[in-house]
Amino acid sequence: MADFLFELASWIEGHGPNIIRVILYGIVFYWLYKIFLWRVLKVFEEKNLTKKDKDVLGQRIDTLNSVLSKAGRFIVLTVVFISVISETGINIAPMLAGFGIIGVAFGFGAQGLIKDIVNGMFIIAEGQYSKGDIVEISEKKGQVEKITLRRTVLRDIDGTVHHIPNSLVGAVSNKSQEWAGINLNISVDCKEDVEKVIGVLEKASRELFKDKTFSSYMLEEPKILGIDSFVDSKVVIKIIGKTKHLKRWDVTRELRKRIKEAFDREKIELA
Repeated sequence: MADFLFELASWIEGHGPNIIRVILYGIVFYWLYKIFLWRVLKVFEEKNLTKKDKDVLGQRIDTLNSVLSKAGRFIVLTVVFISVISETGINIAPMLAGFGIIGVAFGFGAQGLIKDIVNGMFIIAEGQYSKGDIVEISEKKGQVEKITLRRTVLRDIDGTVHHIPNSLVGAVSNKSQEWAGINLNISVDCKEDVEKVIGVLEKASRELFKDKTFSSYMLEEPKILGIDSFVDSKVVIKIIGKTKHLKRWDVTRELRKRIKEAFDREKIELA
């Protein structure tokens, strides 16, 4: 027992400092990588801040930071692990060769996973969507809660979470990238005075745009395009506009509320 403890102490004395040094190098390198990544993303933010909505840009930066941080951590841990194993005196050449063979076999059996990662890289690099966006992917609709190189996580309005492999992400419909649109149809009885109805809608839209709270959500005053169609005994009037990222639903609900109140005051009957 004494001999074993003596040999262990001798081994620790000989290899311990090098192992600790490798681990410290890994920690310092990852720390420097995080600082470098933060600086790069900061420059990216400053260059694009005037072109994109601040919230949208912030979400894309958060997504990039999360994915690149995890990738850097994986690389550093792998290098540290191999260096520590090498320091212990274990011959890593057969191990690396074995990993290579396993990697080839794994590659044949995990083509879907490779496709997930490759597709995930393109999604993130192109900025097709970011965390917080409202999207439709593979017939699933919801808000993006998480993006990794392998999968995208959506949560729909019912609270159901959908895990979608990135290899299945084909056509993407992003309902909230940079700005969102108001597309509202108001139906009134065909007996109503159309000019009066349009005047009431314009007033309600103008008051909403001047509201201190909702004006910060809107990029332009809603426009009344006029009669969009006739359906049975109804006249359908189209309203469009632009809002900030993810604010379309708040603005549209408030606009509906104000239109209903205005119609009640003016005795205009909704179809």
